[in-house]
Amino acid sequence: MEGKTACAATAATLAAVALAVKFSSGFPLKTLDLRSFWKSKRALDKDGDYVGVHRNILCVSSLVELVSDPGSGAISTFSGTTRDNFDGKEVVRLEYEGYIPMALKELKKICSEIRTKWDVRQIAIEHRLGLCPVMEASVIIAVSSAHRKESLKAVEFAINRLKEAVPIWKKEVYGGGDKATWKENSEFKYNRK
Repeated sequence: MEGKTACAATAATLAAVALAVKFSSGFPLKTLDLRSFWKSKRALDKDGDYVGVHRNILCVSSLVELVSDPGSGAISTFSGTTRDNFDGKEVVRLEYEGYIPMALKELKKICSEIRTKWDVRQIAIEHRLGLCPVMEASVIIAVSSAHRKESLKAVEFAINRLKEAVPIWKKEVYGGGDKATWKENSEFKYNRK
């Protein structure tokens, strides 16, 4: 719940700042709108892609805003969240580690692959490292396109390819005295024999 609260609190704070500036200055702002704020924190590259790997809370709405544009009739998203159970055990959190330079390179490759397969406008992929409590997102993907079919297929492809190729590892931490376990991603290409 903390992630949702932090994301909503940030949006509410920005909206309050925009209103305060608007009323104190006596003229309407061209909205110190959330889109401008989020885009200033996360920028699309020359291809219209954004990839990020970091320890911050992830926020779906920020990536949706990032990939939004007037020519998009569809924005599809995937949000991978921590569930509270696995194989009959209580999961209290996930912990992620990754090799950031290679992860960013692989995420950018995924964006390039998507662009060869589907006609999409903007792509944003973000993965969290460190602690990820139950109900918080560890990965978010947002893709915009003129029509829904392309963005839906691109999002599914992106999460599947991420699991195969991106060097990020997950540890499940359990309640009830069960030992924490590093989870092998069976799709990861280096695990194949």
